[in-house]
Amino acid sequence: MKQSRNVAWLVVTVLVLMAVPAVQAQIVCNPNPLTLNETTASGDVALNYAGGGSANVAGYSLDVEWDNTVATATFARPATGAFSGAITFFVLDIAPGHVRIDAAIGGADPGITAGDLCTMTLTAVAATVGTTDITLTIGNVRDPLNVDVTGVTVVNGLVEVDTGAPVVSAVLIANDTLAHTDDFVKDTDAITVTANVTDDDPGFGAADISADLTALGGGAAVAPDTYVAPLATWAVASVVSTPVDGSLTVTITAVDANSNTSTGTDTITADNTAPTSLVGAVVLPGHEQLHLSWTDIAANDTNPMGVAFRQVAWGDYPAFDTVAPTYPADHTAGTLAIEATNGTTVDWPMTTRDIYYVAGFVYDMVLHYSAAGVDNTGRATNYWLGDVSGADGEVDVINDITQLANTYGLLDTDGGYDAFCDVGPTDTGSTRGIPQPNDDHMIAFEDMMVFALNYSVVSPGGKSRAQGTGGTPNLAWSPVSETEWALSLTSGGGDLQGLKIRADLPQDVTCTVATGTLTDDQDTPAFLRNIPRHGLDAGLALFGQEASFAGSGELLRVTFSEPVTEIKINVTARDRQNQDLAVQMSGDGAAAIPARLEFSQNFPNPFNPQTQLSFALPQDTWVRLVVYDVGGSRIRTLVEGLRVAGPHQVVWDGRDDAGRSVATGNYFALIRAGEDQEIRKMVLLK
Repeated sequence: MKQSRNVAWLVVTVLVLMAVPAVQAQIVCNPNPLTLNETTASGDVALNYAGGGSANVAGYSLDVEWDNTVATATFARPATGAFSGAITFFVLDIAPGHVRIDAAIGGADPGITAGDLCTMTLTAVAATVGTTDITLTIGNVRDPLNVDVTGVTVVNGLVEVDTGAPVVSAVLIANDTLAHTDDFVKDTDAITVTANVTDDDPGFGAADISADLTALGGGAAVAPDTYVAPLATWAVASVVSTPVDGSLTVTITAVDANSNTSTGTDTITADNTAPTSLVGAVVLPGHEQLHLSWTDIAANDTNPMGVAFRQVAWGDYPAFDTVAPTYPADHTAGTLAIEATNGTTVDWPMTTRDIYYVAGFVYDMVLHYSAAGVDNTGRATNYWLGDVSGADGEVDVINDITQLANTYGLLDTDGGYDAFCDVGPTDTGSTRGIPQPNDDHMIAFEDMMVFALNYSVVSPGGKSRAQGTGGTPNLAWSPVSETEWALSLTSGGGDLQGLKIRADLPQDVTCTVATGTLTDDQDTPAFLRNIPRHGLDAGLALFGQEASFAGSGELLRVTFSEPVTEIKINVTARDRQNQDLAVQMSGDGAAAIPARLEFSQNFPNPFNPQTQLSFALPQDTWVRLVVYDVGGSRIRTLVEGLRVAGPHQVVWDGRDDAGRSVATGNYFALIRAGEDQEIRKMVLLK
């Protein structure tokens, strides 16, 4: 019975063993697949015996094939396990991408039931996208007794290679609001960002692309609004700059399925600070143009672009008897005259004769404009005062001076009055100033002086302003006969270019005037006219930009209709800049030297724009004549220096020491001569 039980057990055991399925023996690749990319260009694949063969493995011969145009490979013993110390390990090159590996543990080692046979290190070929199989072919698998291990199969491996990272190029931040620049931006501008993005992966798309738009007020990883390969586009409707001023950077990032990453950037400069006001603006007249100049705008803004000049025309040539316009208050007021994006001067062509009020505004690269300032305006005529006939840019004798002579002395209410000749006085006295014909409503001495100083051809850029040689003209007024008196220059004529002699005549007495020998001897043309309705009101001037009386002798001679014993005259003298000159008067016809200081009331009074102050000194003395306002502030110093005994005249033109016109009101003239002083009240009406 005992024997029967043993037999039964054996049968059952055999039956049980036969019921267990056999384990498949495999040589596999681990990992499978192996992925190589731009970041991880190399990786190891273990050729691993998974176990299950008929015996332990102590040696093998194994063919390995792959596409070496996708990846290169090297082979080595595994880092751990029995085969890490294999006595023999041979790698035989059969062909490119094909090797045979022969390895044996050797010695008394019992072999392995499972474990790594070798390590295959693969390195991706640069700029390659593709796959390759690792094809394994068993030559032999042997146990420690060099007997074939049966039942072993292989599982081929796979290597995926993508070392071609996406390409991000031609990143551009374009300013859609400002057509002239893609280099600068301000808040609220519309911006478009574009980039060319490509990848060899056919599945690459918009989801793999993002833009960091935080500098423009957007998100940190914004998908493109559109992507039609290769062009990716982002639109920013209204920029919010960070930082407010300075460089803004947009970064485009592309990441493919294998984590290969590429970036591209572009920068744009934010400018949200407006330029400071233009300074140093000067507007000068010219023939059918205005000459504009200003201080270099480099200091007005970090990114200056240019200057825009706006203008308003008076619109009342030649009378200018309407209300004067105001300067353009900002860069939108008036109309555009001209723009300049370089330099500090520009000529603005304009043929329509007028007085133009011009204001300059600095603008930067994002078209921020400066505000109005205290030094950004100027006004001028676009014609030369005195160029009245033909408008040819030249003040000549035949046309212009003849026209002046024919109308000299006429009021604006007289027949024959010619408003084109009524060009003076000007606001500054200069021939480059603004005509104010309604200050005197007549063609007379002020107009004559403008014609005289502008005589001949005038350069477009502005007139030269000749400097005098200094000195005070000494004049003598004396009788030549019972009916003739002469005004002579005795010395100091280096600055003298023109003068007016004025006197009230006795009832029924008339006069005529003629040039004297000194005037006739001058090298430049002379103009002399009297206004008979005023008695004696004669204007004399030399014509030319640098003309002045040279030498001494008789300037003019007055012939009266009847004998006169005494004629007291007032003389207004002008230099080569049309500024008043102090004169010294002497002669038989001059008033007697007084016993004490005499200070006459100014004439006319009230006045506009100028008045004459006369005083007489009992002796040579130091004189100071000053104009004050009602508050006691000094307005203008008219005389300060040594003066000889006798009469003197000086003209105040209603301006302060800085050349600015003063306002309508009461003013006081205070004269100090030695220990004497007098004061007179004057009224300026405009």
